[in-house]
Amino acid sequence: MTIATDTRTASLAILSERISAGRIGWGAPLVMVAIRTLLFLAWQGGAAALFAMTGAPHPLAASAAWWPVTIVGANLMTLAVLLRLLHREGGRYREMIRVDRTTSGRDLLAVLGVTLFAGVAATMPGTLVSMALWGDPMTGSEMVFRPVPLWAAAFALVAFPVTIALSELPTYFGYAMPRLALLSGRWWLAILITAGGLAVQHCALPFLPDWRF
Repeated sequence: MTIATDTRTASLAILSERISAGRIGWGAPLVMVAIRTLLFLAWQGGAAALFAMTGAPHPLAASAAWWPVTIVGANLMTLAVLLRLLHREGGRYREMIRVDRTTSGRDLLAVLGVTLFAGVAATMPGTLVSMALWGDPMTGSEMVFRPVPLWAAAFALVAFPVTIALSELPTYFGYAMPRLALLSGRWWLAILITAGGLAVQHCALPFLPDWRF
């Protein structure tokens, strides 16, 4: 489902017109690069506050287990802000997801191959880093994935992938990246900023005050 070249060129031309008209500036795309990290922290902070109110001895640690649930709220808020910004500049959500259906099969195979390669490539370094930091290959994973009630796990299993598909990549690479590229005149800078924002957000999934994590 590769975006067709002529469609992409037309979309960039439309964005350039909006920039010239003053409807797009630096503020909104930069905010969207940072907003998900801030929302993750805010939602986990809210969960920690609730645990503190119920007398939990370690509310921040308790809230960390619930990130697959709280991320859904952050995703929905991201999507709401994204839709608002698009409306303000005269755009629509759909304009970020135009596809070329003639390459769907090839693209799906490419995604599958990259996913398998990335999974294998990340396993060994992750294991080695976990061993170096904690002396146990599973400690890092156990800090991220903690037990939650069955209903919460079922909710996250459905809502997490749906809301993240609608909010994460559209925010970074559908909205922020092309606008930053046109504003700066440098695609490499736009890619660096948006990819950096995507990477940094994972420091808050969940947030734990442990430098090793």
